[in-house]
Amino acid sequence: MSSQNDRAPSAVTHECPGGCGKEIEAQWFACKPCFRTLPHALRQRIIATRKRKYLDAERLAAVHAAEDHFDKLR
Repeated sequence: MSSQNDRAPSAVTHECPGGCGKEIEAQWFACKPCFRTLPHALRQRIIATRKRKYLDAERLAAVHAAEDHFDKLR
């Protein structure tokens, strides 16, 4: 029986910005465990802007704020 970690990655992936080293599908900002470590307000900003068709200023600001948070933890 294969686990979720045994699945082949999708064609487009990136490394989780949380620093865990996991490769995650491009549609997600971070892996679930790392995402949950973000403060609630940052998680809400990422969620609110996730389904936008294009990267706009609000989405980029949310992503950069979350990346800055992860950088401060390292």
